[in-house]
Order: sequence, then structure tokens, then C-alpha cells
Amino acid sequence: MASLIDAFNRFNLLPEKTARKSSLKIRSIKNWLKQELAEAERDANLMVAQFFIPKTVENKDCLVTNANYLEYLYGTKEIPWQSSTKTFIVDEKGIFFIGFLSFLNLY
Repeated sequence: MASLIDAFNRFNLLPEKTARKSSLKIRSIKNWLKQELAEAERDANLMVAQFFIPKTVENKDCLVTNANYLEYLYGTKEIPWQSSTKTFIVDEKGIFFIGFLSFLNLY
């Protein structure tokens, strides 16, 4: 929450006295939102994908425990490449969280 408040305060300080400055401020906010929402979508897909990844020996390195997920979520541990790759493969098949970004017209 602290990072959201900090970002909001930084955006609030951006000048907007001219049309060009207002446009730059809007673009800056949209870019920041796109990045934040992409990360939130990745995190949500990582959690939900665990229910769809087959529990096999081949996939054991792709499965994420709740403890690991919380470490990824709070940034105390990086998401392993295997887990995120498997999540996106499952996401392509399952489409868990369709278009947060397109819904907000941030593209």
C-alpha cells in the first residue's frame, strides 16, 4: 500500500497547467497502471494456475506452494522461470483473467 501512496503522490506533483503537460501526466499514469496491472495479473494467474497444472513428477518444479506464493507476492523471492512459464502456458489454455489491461483501455 505504501508504494501505491508514494506513486499517487508523485503523480499528484506532476504539472498539468498546459494541455501538453496534462497529456504527459495522463500517459505517465497509464504506463504505471499498465505495469502494475500486468504484475497483478501475472500474480493472480500464478496462484490460480496451480489448480490446473497436472500434479505429475514432470511438473513438480512448476508447482507453487502457498508459502512460496506469498514470498513472490511480497517480493522477498523471485518467481522461478519454470513456474511462470507453466503458468502462462496454462493461462493460454484457460484464460483465467481476461483483459484487465484491455478493459481499462491502457493499450
